[in-house]
Amino acid sequence: MNPNQELLRDALRRLDIAEQALSDARARLRDFERQTAGVPEVQPIPTPPQQAPAPPPVQQQAQPSAQPQPHAAPPPYPRQAPRPRAPRDREKTLISAVAIGGTVITLAGVAFLVGLAIQAGLLGPVGRVVLAYIVAGALLGAGWWFRDKAAPAGVTALVATSLFAALATTFLVVTWLGWWPVWLGAVLMALIYGGFVGYAHRFRQGSFTQEWMAAGAGIAALSYPSAVAPAHVGGAMLVVVIPLVTATYSILCRSERMAEVLRAIAGIGLAVVMTEVAARSTLFSLPSLWIAIVCSLLAIAAVAIVVYFPTAKAEFGFAFLGLLAPGFLLVTALIRADTILAEWMAVAALAVIVGIAWLGNSVIKDCALGAIPVVYALVMLDTMAGWTGTAPTGTMAVVLTFVLSGLFFAAFVLLFQAMRNAFVLAAWFLGSLIVLSPLLGGVLFDPPALAGMEPLAEGIVLTVALIAGYLLRQRIPHYESRGVAAALLLFVLLLSLLAAVGTIASAAAIVAGAAGLKTAYLASHALVSVAWMVLAARLLLAADQRFTAIGVLLAIVAVAKLTFFDLAATSGIFRALAFLLSGIILLTIAVRRRGVDKPRREQA
Repeated sequence: MNPNQELLRDALRRLDIAEQALSDARARLRDFERQTAGVPEVQPIPTPPQQAPAPPPVQQQAQPSAQPQPHAAPPPYPRQAPRPRAPRDREKTLISAVAIGGTVITLAGVAFLVGLAIQAGLLGPVGRVVLAYIVAGALLGAGWWFRDKAAPAGVTALVATSLFAALATTFLVVTWLGWWPVWLGAVLMALIYGGFVGYAHRFRQGSFTQEWMAAGAGIAALSYPSAVAPAHVGGAMLVVVIPLVTATYSILCRSERMAEVLRAIAGIGLAVVMTEVAARSTLFSLPSLWIAIVCSLLAIAAVAIVVYFPTAKAEFGFAFLGLLAPGFLLVTALIRADTILAEWMAVAALAVIVGIAWLGNSVIKDCALGAIPVVYALVMLDTMAGWTGTAPTGTMAVVLTFVLSGLFFAAFVLLFQAMRNAFVLAAWFLGSLIVLSPLLGGVLFDPPALAGMEPLAEGIVLTVALIAGYLLRQRIPHYESRGVAAALLLFVLLLSLLAAVGTIASAAAIVAGAAGLKTAYLASHALVSVAWMVLAARLLLAADQRFTAIGVLLAIVAVAKLTFFDLAATSGIFRALAFLLSGIILLTIAVRRRGVDKPRREQA
């Protein structure tokens, strides 16, 4: 091959490589310019101009310099200055303030004008009502006309003012003039609000408009039951449709914040409205059974809306609409309930709430699990004691005690695995004590109260629950806190005391009367004290020392029961045997425990 051709090819190859390197350098320069486009200009440190690359010199040994010059530090990365507030943001705030002020001033001006017309005799009641609706329609028309021309805050002010005027007019026609029935006023306000919500959604008015309208409609709804006569509160209940419209619309919101705010407004509205209805109603104006039914349906509907159409976070609105409102609704239903059907309608609603809330986050789940035992126990106690109705007697009382106690403790055992939170566990403890309050009073304070079939039924249910809990002990969560574990142990000991003494003493009372009740009561207390001490000895003397702390706690509790309860509550041979056997067991623990520790000391 010709040497000239080889040189030409080599030169062309080098030229391609150089062009590629130049292209890469230009691309990097463009990227660097884009990255530093928003950074303030920094004065560069002057550097001497770079010389053209010289051929490599002959390698020589470097001579150490007497005063080496330090290298200049690289310039620090310039910090971005805080951005000044954009003029558009200031303009938006200004327009919002002006719109709010304009709304208030417009309403005041209309009120003053109407007042002057009334004083002059130019405007009667019918004319006032018609004029108010005309003003509301004109404001809505102005909002529609300027929807694409004016600032959003101004349009919101027009639409919200129109809604407020229409709702206020309807409100006053019913409560002040008395022209329309109470139920019709509630229906009309709900229809007006629903129409405005649909209008704002159709013409994309934005979240600010919907929030303002929801707040105003909520105020009208929660004020309505208090403004009507107690005899017509039943019709005012229909106003709860307004917060339900708010909750339902929250599922169409694209903004998470808007959905959360609307659900919070709906939850507060539901709670306050139903509280007012329950507080002001009478048995003649609104039977409490209907209160319970409506409360149940509203609670189910509200929570279903939140759970099946959640937002990403669903905490703020979920807490208000999914827990606060149904809780208030059910409590008010219980306060006004005077029939067993109404009470257990509320319990059924709460059970449904817990089932739905099970799909929620951990916070709402724990709150629901903690709410159901307390409300259930209060309703059961109300049913059995007859606080708001007639207490069951005879066979019905025994059957209700057995069934209701059985349902409670069956749920306790089955849901125990989910009670990882100390708050939930404490709520179930409290509910258990409320359910067992008749048995608790008889075992600790009033032995004659154990005579009857109801204490026996509770004792049997509790005994079965303790056995089932022992068989399913692997479902018990592991509690990191020693305080929680100790509280759980003490609670189980208390339940075992109630089960043993309640069952034995009640059965003896049925078989042998008052004499048998007294003997069985003393014997069962002594038996429980000795049993606790035996269990403590078993744990303290075991080769596996993992349960030493539990054994010590058991021994302390047994000694405390002997000292502070058995010494005063028991007498005769049973008290003597309890103290004697417990003392012997304690001595055995001391001797045998030393024998267990001796090999360890010898090995050490």
